Amino acid sequence: MTSSTTTEAVFSAAPEGPIASEPEATAAAGAAGALQLRASAPSWIEVVDGRGLPLLSRMLQPGEAVGLDGVSPLRVRIGNASATTVLFKGKVVDLTPGRDNVAKLELK
Repeated sequence: MTSSTTTEAVFSAAPEGPIASEPEATAAAGAAGALQLRASAPSWIEVVDGRGLPLLSRMLQPGEAVGLDGVSPLRVRIGNASATTVLFKGKVVDLTPGRDNVAKLELK
């Protein structure tokens, strides 16, 4: 990371059961940042900030949580959206997967 305003925190934990019961508490427990992502199965994540700088572009493993901060708007692309929980500024983001279970978001 070259920007002082961009951080990435990665925490791995043993895979848990379905996270639908309490996604806010589960995702928030493992990562810090305005944008928090947690995967319950392998999921490709790509995040680009408002300046066009890539913040994350890789596969998250089951049970892995990532927290990111960056310049808004954050553009997020998620492969395997049904296995990914997203929180932005403490609120769960409703993922409506499109074609091939891919979700595209712009978070402000």
